[in-house]
Amino acid sequence: MWFSSVGLGKVFSTLLMVKVGLGLTFGAIFFFIMWGNLLLTDRFGARDLSFDRKTRSFVDSRTWFARTPSASTPRSRSSWV
Repeated sequence: MWFSSVGLGKVFSTLLMVKVGLGLTFGAIFFFIMWGNLLLTDRFGARDLSFDRKTRSFVDSRTWFARTPSASTPRSRSSWV
């Protein structure tokens, strides 16, 4: 590295450690905020989303891109009807 060629190898390692440390710190903060959000949603979220057929077909037609392969199993679809 050119840092060490000019005698500043310590600067490079310090910058690298600061960047890695900040990335890990804010990544962990983001993870725990999202995890807490999911826990709160699971605990206080709506349990029964009963929609009429018109609303369900409207939602279904616009959320095809968000479905996973497991969402299309007959077991999970039977709860929509």
